[in-house]
Amino acid sequence: MSAAFMCGSMAGFSANDAIMKLIGPEYGLSQSIFLRGALLCLLFGTYAWARGTFRTLPESRDRKIMAVRSLSEIGISACFVTAVFNMPIANATAILQFVPLAIGVAAHLTGRRRAGPMRWLAILCGFVGVLIIIRPGTEGFNAYSLLALAAVFFVVLRDFASQSLSPNANSLLVTLVSATVVTAAFGAPHVFGNPWTPVTATDLALFVLAAVFLFAGYYFGVVTMRIGDAFSVAPFRYSIMVFSVTFGWVLFNEIPDAWTILGIGILAGTGVFVIRREQSALAG
Repeated sequence: MSAAFMCGSMAGFSANDAIMKLIGPEYGLSQSIFLRGALLCLLFGTYAWARGTFRTLPESRDRKIMAVRSLSEIGISACFVTAVFNMPIANATAILQFVPLAIGVAAHLTGRRRAGPMRWLAILCGFVGVLIIIRPGTEGFNAYSLLALAAVFFVVLRDFASQSLSPNANSLLVTLVSATVVTAAFGAPHVFGNPWTPVTATDLALFVLAAVFLFAGYYFGVVTMRIGDAFSVAPFRYSIMVFSVTFGWVLFNEIPDAWTILGIGILAGTGVFVIRREQSALAG
C-alpha cells in the first residue's frame, strides 16, 4: 500500500508539472506560480486548520531554518518551472533525479556522512547520466537544462534545512509556510506594477487542478512516510519518470530519444543502488 501512495505522490507532482507547462508560458513565470500558489495555500491552510496545526507555533531556531527552507523553495520554483516551460518535461524531471546522489556529495563535504568508494562510483555514474541527458556542446543541448541542474542545488539546500529542524517542528506548518513565502515572492512583481494577464475560466480551472495535484503529491508523500518504511518505498520515487514521459508524449508530443532514455536509466539505476546500500548499512 505504501508503494501505491508513493506512486500516487509522484503522479500528483508530475501532473502538476504537466499542467504548468501546458498553460503557464501564456501567463509568465511569476503569475503562474502565484496563481497556483494562492490556491495551494488555500488547500494547505484549510487542511492545517482542520488538524489544529496552528495551536503550536515553531521555536525561534526553527523559524530561522524555515526561512532558509522557504528561500530554497523560491529557487526551486524559479529554476525548475522555467526549465519545464522551455524543455521536454521528462528531461527536466530526469535531471532532478540526481538529487539523492547530490545529497550524498553534500553530506560528505559537510562532514555529515562519509562517502565510500562505491557511493562515489554511483555518484559519478549518476552525473554521467545527467551529462547524457543534457549533452553540453552538442546540437541537442538546451541551455534551460542548466536551470534544472540549478534546481538540484536548491533541493539539496532545502532538504538539508529540513533535516536541521527540531523533532517538534510540524511538517504541515513548515510546508504551508514555504508555500506562502513562494506565493508572496512571485506575486510581489504584480503588486509593484508588473502587468497581469487576464485568466480565462478554463485556464483558472486548470490552475486549480494543478494546485490540487500538487497538494495530493505532498499529502500522499506524507502518508507514505507514515505507513511505510522510507527505504523500502524510496525506489518508487522513480515512478515519476513514467508519468513525466507519458504526459510529455500525450500532451506535448515529446518523445525521449535513445540518449535521454539511457541517461534516465543510469540515473534511476544509480539512485536505487545508493538507496539499497543505505538500507543494507542501517540493517547491518
